[in-house]
Amino acid sequence: PGLLGAYLLSRYPSDYLQINDFPRKGMVVVVMILVLTLSGTIISDSLYRFSSELTFPDFLGWLEEYTRSSEAQISEQIKGFLQMHSFMDFLKVFVIMALLPAVCEETLFRGVVQPLFIKGFRNVPIGILVTSLTFAALHMQFNSFLSIMALSVVLGYLKLWSKSLWVPVLMHLINNGAIVIAVYFFDVPVDEFNDTSSEWQSIYFWPGILIFIGTLVGLRYLMKKYPPAAYDDHAVEQD
Repeated sequence: PGLLGAYLLSRYPSDYLQINDFPRKGMVVVVMILVLTLSGTIISDSLYRFSSELTFPDFLGWLEEYTRSSEAQISEQIKGFLQMHSFMDFLKVFVIMALLPAVCEETLFRGVVQPLFIKGFRNVPIGILVTSLTFAALHMQFNSFLSIMALSVVLGYLKLWSKSLWVPVLMHLINNGAIVIAVYFFDVPVDEFNDTSSEWQSIYFWPGILIFIGTLVGLRYLMKKYPPAAYDDHAVEQD
């Protein structure tokens, strides 16, 4: 859908998607994206715990039941996918749960939808926020809604700052792929990822926040100082 949208919206689809270049200082950017993603799990887990404690008003009880049920079904499907017994299983799961979502979802949401919303609202923050709300809602996971939305906002700004779709693709890939790698190579139980009773989040919360903010600020500075060698002359986003 993302590629189709780019072809329909622009005579220069690769320029529209901003897939022709990667920020200079590439290895530094990759390392910083890795640090940003891993430190961001602290924030993500905290938002998940907060969401899991929320309750709907009585008149929206049906909606709460539906969302909780949908999330439970999705969680069971994910657990089923993460049953890996060989390296080939790992590769298949990594492609399905990490590589394909990173490329396809980012192409659609950061590559096509976000520029449309930014152009339509004539406002960058609102465009990114509406894109993120849509992105999170379509995942149909209530407890994870705030986590997904927060991740989407970061992905949106990384796309805007870097002028390259590959930066949010990389962060999305690391975010999803880390779970698959942890389960297969380190035997981390799947249930631990959504364990709201775990205390490690509170222990590392503030260090994680500081590292996350510092890395994000560093990335913003780096991408502004060393933009891609070739600018996208046909993109609709403006910094």
